[in-house]
Amino acid sequence: MSGMRASDDGFPHVSLISRRRLLALPAIGVASALVLRSSANRNGRERLEFGASSPLLTAESSPVYDQSFAAFASQLSVAVGDELIIRARSARLLSVAVHRVGSSRGSSIGQPIEFRTGADARAGTGVDDVSQWPIVFRKAIDESWRSGLYVAVVTDDSVPRARRFAPFVVRDHRPVRPIVVQIPFTTYHAYNAWGGASLYPFNSPGGVATSLPISRPFDVFDGAGFMFYGDWQMARWLDREQYDVSFVTSYDLHRDPRLLDGASLFATAFHDEYWSTPMRSHLEDFVASGGNAAFFAANSIYWRIRLDETTMTCHKAAAADEDPHDDTTGRWRDPFVGAPEHKLLGSHYESYEFPYGHGYDWTVASEDHWLYDGTGLRNGDRLQRLVGYEWDNAPQDDAEGVVVVSRTQFTDRASKPRRHEAVVRTHPGGGIVVNVGTTYWPRFLEGDDAFPTSPQVQRMTANVLERLGRR
Repeated sequence: MSGMRASDDGFPHVSLISRRRLLALPAIGVASALVLRSSANRNGRERLEFGASSPLLTAESSPVYDQSFAAFASQLSVAVGDELIIRARSARLLSVAVHRVGSSRGSSIGQPIEFRTGADARAGTGVDDVSQWPIVFRKAIDESWRSGLYVAVVTDDSVPRARRFAPFVVRDHRPVRPIVVQIPFTTYHAYNAWGGASLYPFNSPGGVATSLPISRPFDVFDGAGFMFYGDWQMARWLDREQYDVSFVTSYDLHRDPRLLDGASLFATAFHDEYWSTPMRSHLEDFVASGGNAAFFAANSIYWRIRLDETTMTCHKAAAADEDPHDDTTGRWRDPFVGAPEHKLLGSHYESYEFPYGHGYDWTVASEDHWLYDGTGLRNGDRLQRLVGYEWDNAPQDDAEGVVVVSRTQFTDRASKPRRHEAVVRTHPGGGIVVNVGTTYWPRFLEGDDAFPTSPQVQRMTANVLERLGRR
């Protein structure tokens, strides 16, 4: 790993304290102030439940957990015929429970799949090579495992509330469902400093990396990475509303040009910032052939990366000669890359606002657009605090095929004029791309003390899925 300068991206010039306020909320906090409570179910096993506690919004403790107790899924994406392997290290015996994230039955973290006790990870204590950590859970994936976002919860029963999360995805064996939801693990890993460095200076004391290993624990939120920032909420809402969807990861879209064959809608829910050239090409081909896409997020497709089987690379180059490779890893909008993200999305990232939880209003425009069907919203109506903490705007809102469905002008906390725009872009091949342009969107699907549930956001999400998700 080599050092590099700070970069102007989704978290450009944030102070260390502000960064820690955003990132330090333990998995029991996750900025919405979610807290884990314990209770026993009928067979005596502990059940994890989520409650709310807004004081955690101001937590400033370190986001990196004690690395002497850690766990991760060796593969972030598995399917029928693959083997799920959870590795861990600990000084004590562990329990492992695997859940499919959802809102029904069993633990409120998700549907319980399997529970095991007595997993022994003590042989991994002191071992730095994560590939040599003991296996605490091993299971062949069969057809009973529905596609979805999953998490293994690894618990040290001798210490109250001591647990680690290991998220992963089970993808469909073909044919895929009409709606395909991507979990942006490339973005999770870009901010992940496990091993000493990430792509960012705030948590890379020895200098930022340009290449990161893919198979390793996530170093924040007790190993959950950014799962609780939006992907968890979207997965729960989809489950509660009984949408039949396929889940995939960034890595799946990168390596499989046929991943979206048979689908009607590609969707992603939170901060899908880091994209390889094959990822973008595969989605653009899908849209050009009439497929649809929905970005319930902001700051999407911002950095271009390279991926291989084991490594993610991003130099964040400011000029082509700073990354000696044909597939230069800079911003997609940079002249030497020449593929600004708004050409696909219709809008692109403008700025961010801290602290996390602060938001600006979404102001309705184009009230007759199908996005607003059934919401009762009219031009000028506002949805409070929906825009933030990062947001997009449309550099060419008069571009062919672009309809601006929300436009808000405001002054940020630094007194700088800003504007947010959400857009729907129809491409020449008939494919439609929706970009809501705010990272808070999925938080309003599943309300808590920090973010209220919004029936209008729920209805607009349903309008997108039901109109664009038909095969």
